[in-house]
Amino acid sequence: MLSPADQYLLDNFYLFIPAVFIATSALVFIYISLNYQIRKIRRFKRIQFEMVESERKRIANDLHDFVGGRLVQVREKLLNSIPQITDKKIAEEIQESILQIRTFHDDVRHLVEYIYPREMMKGDWRGSFLRMGVDMSSNKTRVQIEIEEELELPLDTAKHLFLIVQEKITNAIAHEQSPHIVVDLYTSDREDYGVLELVYESKKHLNEDYKVKTITVNGRGLYSIDERIKYIRGKIKKYLLGSYLHDTIEFPLNRKN
Repeated sequence: MLSPADQYLLDNFYLFIPAVFIATSALVFIYISLNYQIRKIRRFKRIQFEMVESERKRIANDLHDFVGGRLVQVREKLLNSIPQITDKKIAEEIQESILQIRTFHDDVRHLVEYIYPREMMKGDWRGSFLRMGVDMSSNKTRVQIEIEEELELPLDTAKHLFLIVQEKITNAIAHEQSPHIVVDLYTSDREDYGVLELVYESKKHLNEDYKVKTITVNGRGLYSIDERIKYIRGKIKKYLLGSYLHDTIEFPLNRKN
């Protein structure tokens, strides 16, 4: 003889089945809808960054071709006019102007490489990183960039990492004045992940307990870094060893959109 509970289940069996089916279908529908929305957002982010990437490339090319070309034309016209000038003082001032134009032209070319390096245009992401180390080094700060020989990065990921590193080095130089900055790119212990690690002596980010302070900054550069890290699905972590800040980003080497 069935117990009252078993009899109740048996009597309502055909009522439970539709309810369970409806609840399961609703959960599946919600899951599919959420996945669809997430993919939509990722596609939008990808398109957004592709537009930014295209604009950076266009600006770099325009600066190189239009501005650089005009500076060369002006400089050549001034050089050609010097033999016709009889006033020595005016001739000296024109010579000084030519030197200033040449310096400005060099600055423009440096800016072009900063905005979008030629190596990256050719798909040589390693060369662009190594060149950045040379270009951003000075007599006050040495920027050392190390790349694991076996590491292979998707070009899309490499472009975002390049701009992240560029911004982080700029911030470290501007705010920390560290004499030595090391950037290391290598494969994580999880072979399908890569690691970007930036190490430099930190003074302003330390408190008495040698812990990283929480700093709230609304700068455009930090916002751009955060957006790019999200795009490559990276995870950022900061820790201190002595007085040296280790700023690391772990990211998947093969991202599925």
